[in-house]
Amino acid sequence: MPFEISSVPFIAGLALVGCAGSVALLMPGHRSEHALRWYTAGMVTLGVVLLGYSTLAPPRPLAAQVACDWAIILNLACVLAGALRFSERHHCPWRAVAIITGTAGVALTIAATAAPQQLYRFWVFAGFQVITSILIVRVFIGGDWQRDGLELWGGPRWVMAILFACHAVFHVWHGLALGAPSPEVAGLGAKAETIHRTAVIEFVTLASVFAWGVAAMVGQKASATLSSLARRDALTALPNRRAFMAVFEGHCRPKDSQAGCVLAAIDIDDFKAINDAYGHDTGDRVLTSLGQQLQDRMREEDVIARTGGDEFLCLFTSTDEVGATTRLQQLIHGVAPVQLANGETLRPSLSVGIARAPDDGMDFDTLYRIADRRLYQAKTSGKGCVAGAANAPSTSYRPNQSASAWT
Repeated sequence: MPFEISSVPFIAGLALVGCAGSVALLMPGHRSEHALRWYTAGMVTLGVVLLGYSTLAPPRPLAAQVACDWAIILNLACVLAGALRFSERHHCPWRAVAIITGTAGVALTIAATAAPQQLYRFWVFAGFQVITSILIVRVFIGGDWQRDGLELWGGPRWVMAILFACHAVFHVWHGLALGAPSPEVAGLGAKAETIHRTAVIEFVTLASVFAWGVAAMVGQKASATLSSLARRDALTALPNRRAFMAVFEGHCRPKDSQAGCVLAAIDIDDFKAINDAYGHDTGDRVLTSLGQQLQDRMREEDVIARTGGDEFLCLFTSTDEVGATTRLQQLIHGVAPVQLANGETLRPSLSVGIARAPDDGMDFDTLYRIADRRLYQAKTSGKGCVAGAANAPSTSYRPNQSASAWT
């Protein structure tokens, strides 16, 4: 069948429906499902509109042309909304889609009514595509993706940013070529048929590369999520022992005799009694609350991790034992009551044992063994205190130890 200009929307429609299907296959069970729904909805809507448009015999009604232009802008608006959701930015996707498509619909209708020769409509259509594409590029090059392992340069985000930047440039030319009163004004001398064929090639390429980019980003994000989960405690979301060890090795290297850091082993007093008296759900609530409190009171350069059971490890950098002890005592005094599901409150106490590098050793096993031994001293000295080399266990804070009294 010869390639006719009337087959352009049909080919583009089929390409979009196919790309939408490939993106939809990524949705089941994926945490970026809402973003993928936006991508799929935009492509399916435009694909159906183009397929319907292709059934109309040329010359097609002006209303159908305006509807087709609006559907193309809607597709880009859905891409923008999906990108915002995929990057987990705190924007309302519906607002972005409503503003862009609503404004575009009004502008295209006014332009088509006021200028039957289509001059202004082409410029409005191209202008909205350029603006929306620039907004999409801005989202893809933003920094909010970094936490998900989606680096910019060399990754699919880079491809997507370049892709939509080229789309914006193309439609600057497209608007000039079709909206110019004469070929001389556009400086191109291109025929309308050539421009339309170029547009469909560009559009199909955009949809195909976009579908690949989405699949690549979904895979990369899933990989980064699994890597993050492997280094995080599932209950408290604090770093786990593996992540803590990596930070420790970076700050307290055995060859660095000048390293100054304090390792603190923190344990919840009578945690078993809490579980026995209130149940394991309450125990989990206590662990989560204390984990958050410890995290909130750490300096940016310090690290707190849950290493198992009711034990936390803290690494204080650039401080001595006295400074770390003072801060830990303040932390023990400031433990906030935990609100239980039944409305009661429970205020647990903490015991801490500390060891300092290089005074007590340089490798983790040695420091941990010493900190754990001093933690035992704190427990046997009345609990709710800090034990270190330079001080006897500090017992200035002694909450009630009976689980039944913690209400």
